[in-house]
Amino acid sequence: MLTTLIDQLAASRTARRRSRNLRAGARPAGVAGNWSISLGPAWLWAVLVVVAGGALALALHARALPDGAAETPGAVALGALQRVAPGLDFVVPRESGISLTQHGQVALLVASGMRAGPAVRVDLCTQMLDPARSRMLPLRIGYPFDEAAALARASAAPPRNVLLARPGSTMPRIDITGNTAAGLAIAWNAGAATAGWVGDASAGNVTRARQGQAALGKSGWLLWGGEALRFTRQPSAACPQAGELVLHHFQQGGAPGAAALVHAFPAQGEPVQLRLAPGAWQVPLLPGPSMEDQALFEALRARGLLRLGRDGLIELAPRDLLAWRLAGPDARAPLPGWEDHRLNDGDRRLLERLHHRADGAYLREQVRIFNSERRLVAWRTRPGADAIWHALAGGAPAPLEAGLPVAAMRLFARLPDGWEPWARVGGWEGGGASASVTLATPAPGRPVELLVAGRVRAVSGARVLVQGACDGRACPDRDAVQRLVLAPLPGAATIAVQVEPLDLAALAGGADAAYRHLAMVDGRLAWQALPAGSSGARPAAVPVRLLDRAGAPVHHSGASHSDPNY
Repeated sequence: MLTTLIDQLAASRTARRRSRNLRAGARPAGVAGNWSISLGPAWLWAVLVVVAGGALALALHARALPDGAAETPGAVALGALQRVAPGLDFVVPRESGISLTQHGQVALLVASGMRAGPAVRVDLCTQMLDPARSRMLPLRIGYPFDEAAALARASAAPPRNVLLARPGSTMPRIDITGNTAAGLAIAWNAGAATAGWVGDASAGNVTRARQGQAALGKSGWLLWGGEALRFTRQPSAACPQAGELVLHHFQQGGAPGAAALVHAFPAQGEPVQLRLAPGAWQVPLLPGPSMEDQALFEALRARGLLRLGRDGLIELAPRDLLAWRLAGPDARAPLPGWEDHRLNDGDRRLLERLHHRADGAYLREQVRIFNSERRLVAWRTRPGADAIWHALAGGAPAPLEAGLPVAAMRLFARLPDGWEPWARVGGWEGGGASASVTLATPAPGRPVELLVAGRVRAVSGARVLVQGACDGRACPDRDAVQRLVLAPLPGAATIAVQVEPLDLAALAGGADAAYRHLAMVDGRLAWQALPAGSSGARPAAVPVRLLDRAGAPVHHSGASHSDPNY
């Protein structure tokens, strides 16, 4: 009874603490912009049937969209701009407003004190007229209801998605057309006003016109009268062949003096996005020493020597790729995924830097950190257990690390006690070859307990009792963590447990991405500058020892002495 009462009190205290933290961390909902979105397909269908004779618009619901990277210290941020705009002078004003200026072959957008309203996502698969040819129906944005209804009556095909402007809005009338495979185009009519457009497909040029059109690539901005609409096309699991279009309305009224969103569009290369505090800034003419790692990353990615695999892990060209290429066909061992890659002199120099230079070693460490935080297989045993577990990934011994990542702590309402410290797979070399991990140990003389973070798929060499042990807020289900009791079978020499990794990136929710050089930005692998004082390296473990009031040891670095049967 006492144990039950204590457990109930602990659970109640945990629930109150979580509730308090959630209330403290809640952000106020964004204020709606000057445009409205259909409330539901049934409502819009009924109205447009009466007004437009059967036209249809699907419902679109607002979802939160991050409005950019976290504020970056000036020296680091200007280093990111150095590769696209060396020597550029510009000012980030303290007052609320948005500006779009041309600096040679670079277009620079600065949004200071702007309030980003909720985002709207359009599934481009629902907008296709002919999926076989990737033909898309025009997407209407910013039209008043009467004009949208008139267009629907005049069109042979009923509209799919309609984003209506509120009465009195100054938003331009916008049409998105084109082919989802070959490319999209944007056309606008701003009436008597002038609108400005910039995007990653505009070769670093700003287009200003009352009525204009331009190519729409992966990202772009349309500005008018102190407001802006941001367009982002990105991959989508719901529509893998065409992706989705994300729209985000910016208006004045944000916090004055806050960090401004700065977006640079060069004539060549990827756009650069960051946040800067108000003030006058000058981009350095020459790259700093810290830019060498990013330059190597960009060069390797451009030549396909660093790539993102289908399993979401980064793949690096192997050290012996050059020797493999020079060897005769009869002497070559299989090199999955790299047999068709052609090397030139520049590639050879890049491989030399990657595998034999300091900047290459640093980049390989960043890749290791990125990959280790995509998947999770971890385990721990009871104190005094005579079983020593080895991990095999893709048929080869896997590198191991001690302890759990911070994101994995959310798998537990309370950290399990009475176990040895965690061990986990710390690297996933070989990409898809490491889709599962085999934990193996020589069969001990007595049953052994194992706590596994990962999905146990098979056990050989032992009878097993399984209990789901995942009870935290990040648990997809209780079997994401399992407690195993393994009793060796007569005559078995080895016990093997096959474990499927957990998606650690989903558990983390991207919370650690701001503190990593390598991150996914708009569905694409990118190198980002780190805030001053942060590091991608893992801090050293600090041993912790807890004593009770009588001085007896209770807890030491994860090994509990209070209850061996917990």
